Amino acid sequence: MGVMAQQEGVSAIAATGSALVINLVNLLAGVGVVLVTGADFFEAPRAAALLAFALAAGILVAPRVVQPVGRMAGRLMGRPIDIPPLPSRAIWLASTGCLAAWLLYGVAFQLLVAGVLGRAPGRTTSYIAAFTGSYLLGYIALFAPGGIGVREGSLIVALGRLGLAQAGAAGVISVASRLWLTVLEVLPGLGFLALDALAGRRPSSSRS
Repeated sequence: MGVMAQQEGVSAIAATGSALVINLVNLLAGVGVVLVTGADFFEAPRAAALLAFALAAGILVAPRVVQPVGRMAGRLMGRPIDIPPLPSRAIWLASTGCLAAWLLYGVAFQLLVAGVLGRAPGRTTSYIAAFTGSYLLGYIALFAPGGIGVREGSLIVALGRLGLAQAGAAGVISVASRLWLTVLEVLPGLGFLALDALAGRRPSSSRS
């Protein structure tokens, strides 16, 4: 993300800092969504609600911790990363966007289940929790490329625990979700690459 942003003329500091911040905010927002929408999954819903509140507070103070996180990332990468202070408004807007994205992903997942099985019993919030939780587990499982295996296994467990699907149907849903997500992640990238290629050819063709 940082390299592509730099190629578009964004400074290296802003590009790297933005990549770090959006990943951190997206992760925290996703965890908060799971804690709130997946209360039935946890045996201590009140503790989950308190943790969600703590995460929300963490996002509010995130502008103050971005610089230390950048320095820590710089030590891990072996080169200094000096991130300037970020305006609070930017963090809050990013958090709102990430929260909306997770909610919409969950709604889309419920529609996918309805398309695969012919129906999607249960509450929409449960589908949001199942999708978001399994996606995050796959995301942080660094040993699994693309979270493969981890995401599918956790999704099967979540669907059963939340009463959304039996084991066989949950397995079909997890495979369908992986395949469809891969298609949706690849096609837009290919489309924009094609547009860039066409845009790069136009000046040369006009000069000729």
